[in-house]
Amino acid sequence: MYIENSIVIKANVDKVFEVMADVEKWHEFMLHHKRKVKILSREQNKLLIERDGIIKWKASIIIDRKNKLMKALHLAGVTKGLLAIWKFEEIPEGTKMTLSHTFIPKIPFFGRLKWLIIKKGIERINSLKAVKEKVEG
Repeated sequence: MYIENSIVIKANVDKVFEVMADVEKWHEFMLHHKRKVKILSREQNKLLIERDGIIKWKASIIIDRKNKLMKALHLAGVTKGLLAIWKFEEIPEGTKMTLSHTFIPKIPFFGRLKWLIIKKGIERINSLKAVKEKVEG
């Protein structure tokens, strides 16, 4: 199960990437992260994070500055098994930021139902728009 969305942000790729890579500040501009994301551990380019609130989850995030790529694998919570990948591409208009979500359920029927709920949440949240508004002001 897969969903992909992109947005063009009028700023250079380094600036857009650094805003997204600053995980500890997500709560400042993404409404669905109003509760702070807690960093449980940090090893070079890998973070283990936890989000509390109504929808709780834990994820491992790899931040690849060289390739302008971020990957988050949800390890616990209702989104367990969800893989999110952010790609940042320099284009003439600024930066094309793409966010894809992949979910492979362990139990097919229950997993499909869970995916429908997760997908609806992803569509409602629109974190790409939040990053655009933060960067462009």
